[in-house]
Amino acid sequence: MNLEFLVVALVIGKVVDWIFQSQHQAENKTKNFWDLFEHSLCYSIVTTILVAILLSSPLNGDILWIGLLITHMIIDNRMFVRFIMYCKGLTWEQTGSPEYAWLQLGIDQRLHDVVILVIAFII
Repeated sequence: MNLEFLVVALVIGKVVDWIFQSQHQAENKTKNFWDLFEHSLCYSIVTTILVAILLSSPLNGDILWIGLLITHMIIDNRMFVRFIMYCKGLTWEQTGSPEYAWLQLGIDQRLHDVVILVIAFII
């Protein structure tokens, strides 16, 4: 496992996910494919570039940015997050309720962490 990559990518990923997402994307990425794609593409490319710069290494950029792009789109469309909430005992209606938005966000972020952990074992 590439521990240096893991630490840098976890921190950079969190920062990029929040800073490089517009309010419009945040509000519409679960309803509009292009908003989801645009946010995920920006996240994956900027994260890959910053991680490579900070580690002074090209890494395996294709695996990193494509892996981040695909998994970010799967996670951020919220269907998988809502499925996990449903498996934990919430009704399907509750999984989409603003009352459970923080739980959605927590699951979303943990899934992104797991993706970076898996990538750390690959590169």
